[in-house]
Amino acid sequence: MGFIKDYWFLISGVIIPVITFLLGRYRLKAKELEGIKQALLGITQAYLLHSCEEIRAQGWCSYETKQTLTNLYKGYHELGGDSFITTAYNSCMNLSDLPPETI
Repeated sequence: MGFIKDYWFLISGVIIPVITFLLGRYRLKAKELEGIKQALLGITQAYLLHSCEEIRAQGWCSYETKQTLTNLYKGYHELGGDSFITTAYNSCMNLSDLPPETI
């Protein structure tokens, strides 16, 4: 108890403000990271939706394109995205790997 009493000026004048500053920075970083996450989810969702619409209109999806969609979808899903994109993604995965004229 004597330590706190003897060094109260140091604790109240330096240590507490430094801790408060660091906690504030952490909260700001967490808020910024959440914003980045939401923006990334939105961009990925829009890209996946647009790509799946074009692929379904084409009627087939190459193996390479399926791999790219799978990589994007995994990242999207790991960030917490799960909506109508799953249905669009699955519909592309069920398409033929070859164009209709080669079948």
